[in-house]
Amino acid sequence: MTAADFALALVRGVQLAAVLSLFGTLLATIALLPAARAGAPPAAAAALTCRLARLRLISLLLAVLSAAAWLLLQAADMAGGGAAAAFGAAPTVLLATRFGHALLLRLVLLGLAAGLAKARHGAVPALLAGAVALAAQSWMGHPAAAEDRPLLATAVLHVLAAGAWLGGLLPLLLTVRALPGIGAARAAERFSWIGGSAVLVLAATAFWQGWTLIGDEGGLFGTPYGQVALLKLAGFAALLMLAAVNRFRLTPALRGAGAAAAERHLLTSIAVETAVGLVVVLAAGWLATLTPAAHAQARWPFPLRPNMALLADADVRRAFIEAALLLAVAGGCLGRAALFRRHRWLALAAAAALAYTADQVVEAAPFLDPMLIAASPASYYRSPTGFTAAAIAEGATLFAAHCAVCHGAEGRGDGPAAAALPVRPANLTQEHVWGHSDGELFWWITDGYQERRQGRVMPGFAEVLSEDERWAVIDFLHAHLAGIAVAEGGGWRHPVAAPALAALCGDGRALDLEELRGRFVRIIAARPGDEPPPPSAVATIRLLQVPGETPDCVASGSDVWMAYATVAGVAPAALAGTQFLVDPAGWLRLSLPPARAAAWADEAALAAVTRDLAAHPLTAAAAVHHHH
Repeated sequence: MTAADFALALVRGVQLAAVLSLFGTLLATIALLPAARAGAPPAAAAALTCRLARLRLISLLLAVLSAAAWLLLQAADMAGGGAAAAFGAAPTVLLATRFGHALLLRLVLLGLAAGLAKARHGAVPALLAGAVALAAQSWMGHPAAAEDRPLLATAVLHVLAAGAWLGGLLPLLLTVRALPGIGAARAAERFSWIGGSAVLVLAATAFWQGWTLIGDEGGLFGTPYGQVALLKLAGFAALLMLAAVNRFRLTPALRGAGAAAAERHLLTSIAVETAVGLVVVLAAGWLATLTPAAHAQARWPFPLRPNMALLADADVRRAFIEAALLLAVAGGCLGRAALFRRHRWLALAAAAALAYTADQVVEAAPFLDPMLIAASPASYYRSPTGFTAAAIAEGATLFAAHCAVCHGAEGRGDGPAAAALPVRPANLTQEHVWGHSDGELFWWITDGYQERRQGRVMPGFAEVLSEDERWAVIDFLHAHLAGIAVAEGGGWRHPVAAPALAALCGDGRALDLEELRGRFVRIIAARPGDEPPPPSAVATIRLLQVPGETPDCVASGSDVWMAYATVAGVAPAALAGTQFLVDPAGWLRLSLPPARAAAWADEAALAAVTRDLAAHPLTAAAAVHHHH
């Protein structure tokens, strides 16, 4: 991380903390202050009102200053220059970008909220203005950039819940300190309900955002985004523990005999909770400057990784769910034992019994493979090529030049050099290849393959092939293996993505398969001089080996011809007349050899085929690793 990146992350975090504080103070003015000052000495209540007003002003000033710094840093980043470039680009960034519009809206609403808060009946309108200003955070980060409405909605709820809880900690601290005794008890009890509701919303929305922006355990542990998210998660867990102590131990004690001691402990606990909350907010600002884990290559840091393929078995999946629920209840029992002395040993015994039961449930599951398997740094890498026809064609050339000498021209492990090797090269046409992720294949091509007894039996190609070339070889291996399945069994045993292609239509339009997502697409390998197919409800693209002018949509060139011949399991010379049907998700579902072309010539017959395929979509669990 550069100094500029660090400064940007810090300013974003400070800006968020200031807006959270202002929103939390406005909410506390409505939700905590009336209950706390009821029956309190007028002088103490008036002093507290002044302190909360001062906190609003400080939060507003900090928000304005950090917004100015954020704008300049963002302008410098976009302009790619220093201070002079930042000042020159700042007006454009503010007035002509979505980030600038959201920041400007936030500043206007914060000023409006601060002004309304001084009016006699302006508390509620001020709170609403502050809520919209806080929600604008979601338009300045990853949710808005992703144009994902559910993600944007959860981000708005997440930041509002954070404002209600974390933003309300300083006002609560001021209230408990200013109005000891019954006022502090009332404020703490009221805040417990606000904080408890906020925690539920934060947990639910954090899970959704993590699922969308992190994806899997590889993204969580193997990317900077995931590692900062872990820091944030650890802070959230600490906040939960402090909040639980405040809610179930210290707040009830404020009405008991030891109220004075409980008040001192509560003040200390709230101060610590505020400090931890600030760290969490700064981590959130840092996260917003990083590439989401779901869009980055995850470098796995451990020698082992969980074998997620086990979850494909329904019995194993059910066992893990049951065990997780039992452990969650056991955790609740442990928390209860930590907070309350009454029946503590009974709660501890219940937690131990539940944990033992969870272990027995997992042990009884029919595991055929280990729960942890060997991993490499690239285990969670994903192919960045998009499985294009050009990459498949390049991979075929590279495979023939660098791999066929050992693995053979067909990849069956029978190349000219195979007989002299101590260990026979892998047969790359067998079913087991589908079980290896993109990352595992990439690592073996990069670093070589180690056999337990023989040592390194395959050299690495990191110095010979570029990263893009290694990924192209993997694309070819997947396409070739798909073609072997068609040649031997008449169809694809595993989901295979349609090789990406670019087509040019007779009316001048350019399109690709990505633009046709959501529709069935028929791809026809045409012979020179073939008449275009009649108009159909199914989008149609013709493949031509040699470019030519046609009135329909055509993808031409040797690369696309070779790629589709590979996935069809035929030689390029035999591809003409073959048809493919691609489903709305981009998967190759059916191929039709030239001898059976009449089966799809009738529009009604083709419609019946697409209806059947639509009724039996491929599940996400069945997807091969290289498709996105």
